[in-house]
Amino acid sequence: MKFSTANKILFSSLVASANAYDLLKDYAGDLKVGVAANSMRFSNSNYVNAMKAFNMMVAENDCKLSGIQQQKGVYNFNGCDNHYNKAKELGMEFRGHCLIWHSYQPSWFQNADANTLKNAIVDHITKTLQHYEGKIKVWDVVNEAIDDNSNGNGWNMRRSFLYNKVPNFVDLAFQTARKVSPNTKLFYNDYNAEGVYAKAESIYNFVSDLKKRNIPIDGVGLQYHVGAREQPSYNKINDLIGRYCKLGLEVHITELDVKLQGDQNGQSQAFSNALKACLANSCCKAFLVWGVGDNDSWLGANEQALLFNGNYQPKPVYNTLLNILKTSARPASSSVKTIQGNSKSKTLPNNSKTLPGASKTLPKTSKTLPGNSKTLPGNSKTLPGNSKTLPKTSKTLPGNSKTLPGNSKTLPGNSKTLPGNSKTLPKTSKTLPGNSKTLPGNSKTLPKTSKTLPGNSKTLPGNSKTLPGNSKTLPGNSKTLPGNSKTLPGNSKTLPGNSKTLPGNSKTLPGNSKTLPGNSKTLPGGSKTLPKTSKTLPGGSKTLPKTSKTLPGGSNCKPSTVTVTQRVTVTVTVESRPTQGGQNQSGGNCAAKWGQCGGNGFNGPTCCQSGSQCQFVNEWYSQCL
Repeated sequence: MKFSTANKILFSSLVASANAYDLLKDYAGDLKVGVAANSMRFSNSNYVNAMKAFNMMVAENDCKLSGIQQQKGVYNFNGCDNHYNKAKELGMEFRGHCLIWHSYQPSWFQNADANTLKNAIVDHITKTLQHYEGKIKVWDVVNEAIDDNSNGNGWNMRRSFLYNKVPNFVDLAFQTARKVSPNTKLFYNDYNAEGVYAKAESIYNFVSDLKKRNIPIDGVGLQYHVGAREQPSYNKINDLIGRYCKLGLEVHITELDVKLQGDQNGQSQAFSNALKACLANSCCKAFLVWGVGDNDSWLGANEQALLFNGNYQPKPVYNTLLNILKTSARPASSSVKTIQGNSKSKTLPNNSKTLPGASKTLPKTSKTLPGNSKTLPGNSKTLPGNSKTLPKTSKTLPGNSKTLPGNSKTLPGNSKTLPGNSKTLPKTSKTLPGNSKTLPGNSKTLPKTSKTLPGNSKTLPGNSKTLPGNSKTLPGNSKTLPGNSKTLPGNSKTLPGNSKTLPGNSKTLPGNSKTLPGNSKTLPGGSKTLPKTSKTLPGGSKTLPKTSKTLPGGSNCKPSTVTVTQRVTVTVTVESRPTQGGQNQSGGNCAAKWGQCGGNGFNGPTCCQSGSQCQFVNEWYSQCL
């Protein structure tokens, strides 16, 4: 919901009192400061209180295809709706993540033939955007489509099932999204995009090409998973964001976390450089961290990679970012506000507030005001109560001013008519309502074109700008949506970059990493881990015996000799490749740091670029670390 200015201050004060620390959002200016949330923790009051430091939310998993359409053609928006509704409740904007991704997809989607897959991409984007039309203003349309081994010269597409079956799936996704929802901002989101590795340059090249070919892309999400000892310099990230600005794109830092690595100063510097670079570039509009507390991080609590500790109390790095915002935040944008309604909107001065819903703006030829006010002839427009008549084409009175533009005269304070020696109106002037025939004191007569104010009109306090009737005022930072789009009440937020988690206690990894719920560990890349004891995943999936495993949704896998045999075979095969886990390689086609370098069914490079080693995690996954 949105609050009046007074209520917003009161609300923030109460929150600050409950949390005993200043909130990032109160000093963010025009920047959205956001957090990835998991609805499984909404019942934890400490978790929710920590979320109140932010003004934007993204769902970790529930707004992905796997969270919405586990079964082909069966759409279930409950999980995504839960996150959106919580964001509304907390006055946060909501960011949509993500429409199309190659990882953790339902088997029906991943195993579809080319034509079926193409139609499924179009159908999912269409139905999802229609469901959230006018609610979610920003969506990550495509997530992580660039190959990890791209070296900065051009780019290489990830050889996923999406690319192999529908090579133009990126173009198709963006074009479909624009057609379905013309006013939604459409983003491409990826990891290793912040400038540490060569892949960042390839992502820039790829996005530049989309722009050159007039593919409807509005922004890019930089996931920004880094470490205290492996991070881009300020100049590097500042330059990169600036180059995206020059392309005419909006930039969001979507999934920021920084592994501590025993270096508190290095962690603080990484967070600081990211925020400062974002503030230094006007096209950088959102700054989101990937999780609330350290225990929620896909990296695990030991990495201490987030702004709050395991008890949801702010860490020193939180105060570092808070101080940057207090001294360097860009002013909240307030150049114009609009009044939404069925008629065409008109702008009000900077300090005015917007009115949603029933309130209407006055079109150019309109002579009436909503509510109890009366019709006014001529070009004059009036405001009810204590407001003064505006001559000719003037529409509003800025701020608390009492004077009227043009040749109209001012009336002192809240005064009405005065009896006695006040002067009468000339023949051409009009009278004031009631029995009064005269104007007060030394006040001037009303010009010929001015009109009278009706009796039942109401007054408005202070500098708020409202129209009568059932309309309500909104705070100054509300925004308008172009075209026929609707406004989002409150500081509702959009979803950030690519989320990596599934509900439960599971953790997420960057990139194309996958997670399983329960007590299972998480693995990056295309691997999937299975817990020691059988667990179920959200949806209609059922628990299987110890030797069997379950997948999200309605899967009904049954244990079989084939499953056991295959697992044993894969385990032996993976563990028999010791050279894969211990060699550093430079150049060639070796995987970049964080990339996958082995695992069951993996056909990519099994060596790592200089600075990382291929570490065996389990039979499904090995990663360059």
